[in-house]
Amino acid sequence: MIEKKYSVEHIAPTIQCERRWRGRVWIAVLFGLFMLTSYGYQSAAWAKQEQSAAAQGTTVPAITIVKSANPSTVKETGEDVVFTVQVTNGNPYAVRVYELNDDVYGNLATICGIPWIVAANGSTKSCNFTKFVNGDNSGPAHQNTVTAKLEIYSPGFPNPLATPNTQTSSATVNFSPVTADIEATAVAAPPNIFAPSGNVDYTITVVNQEAEALQLVELSDQFLGNLDGLGSCVVPQPLGRPASAPTPVAPSRPK
Repeated sequence: MIEKKYSVEHIAPTIQCERRWRGRVWIAVLFGLFMLTSYGYQSAAWAKQEQSAAAQGTTVPAITIVKSANPSTVKETGEDVVFTVQVTNGNPYAVRVYELNDDVYGNLATICGIPWIVAANGSTKSCNFTKFVNGDNSGPAHQNTVTAKLEIYSPGFPNPLATPNTQTSSATVNFSPVTADIEATAVAAPPNIFAPSGNVDYTITVVNQEAEALQLVELSDQFLGNLDGLGSCVVPQPLGRPASAPTPVAPSRPK
């Protein structure tokens, strides 16, 4: 009798633990089936939208991506431009943006904090980044395209059952011509002479203030006239940036 009682007391807890463990497994299985059913329903809804849109020759509606540039026109020598990317989800369920790439500036995941969870019914997510843009007014405008890959968002299921959706948008930056911005100075030595006349050396310096190289095509003085060929003055000649034209010195003239 003592031996049987000893056995019962030690077996009962074992049976209870086994039942509890089995009970938790069934709860986990039922929860998993519920999540799969729910996710499958969402995936089927997404696929149905895709089929309907494909039949109409369009993309899945209610999801839009817009990329913009501010300013949209810069000097051809270059300026900073703020690019903004915004995703709008008009669907009745949340979506997850898991990739965001730019064909010029590369992967934007770190810059924009991807992945994004975009809530339903018109919610948006956006980010902006600044880049220096330059080009040529006579050439093509600067254009870059961002591509976003997104899926139905369902916690616990990172890989979608429906086909992922891809959206693209482009931003264009135009270039305005740069007018010549130069600084010209003339220095007379000596600054004063005694009457009736005296020799004066004129030093003319021309400095290019622009980031773009220029061409000096004319150099003249209201009193001395055309300075090309006088002293060391020669035109045309290039004006680099930052650089000065070689210091031209006009010959001495009586004043």
